[in-house]
Amino acid sequence: MTVESTEADRPRQICAVLIGSGRALAPAEIGQVLGIETHDVESVMEHVKDRLAGVGLALVSDEKGRWLVAVGAAGRVMVARLNGDPLGRRQLSTEAAETLALLQEKGPLTIKEMARIRGANPRNAVETLRALGLVRRAGRSRGRGGAWLYRVSATVPDGL
Repeated sequence: MTVESTEADRPRQICAVLIGSGRALAPAEIGQVLGIETHDVESVMEHVKDRLAGVGLALVSDEKGRWLVAVGAAGRVMVARLNGDPLGRRQLSTEAAETLALLQEKGPLTIKEMARIRGANPRNAVETLRALGLVRRAGRSRGRGGAWLYRVSATVPDGL
């Protein structure tokens, strides 16, 4: 089933698909649901990001180029309060804290480099840290395949 749409409707429809899915989606998957070309999806993602930011949400992409809707910075504090954390200071898992420390000390690093150093796959920790705004992509490595490099965000709060 395809959805009738005009170009002006696309950001709203893409937001709806991303929020409704509850998971990361590739532009091709979004295009298939809406009956539009992948390049048409990709061409409006900045508008989607702006639309989501206007309601306290963030658009996050993973290392495979899939998009996911997450709670934005202001909303994270409210969600933390809802979950019993009145100061909005979510406790990081040990894995996430170790990954953040590793990136602070040796970053930027690829997922594979972090896994080699830590001895465990840090992919979930990196995605959690990205969703929290503590880690960001820092470009691609020069090696074969051009894996994403990650570094600590400039917005990491003191005392975390």
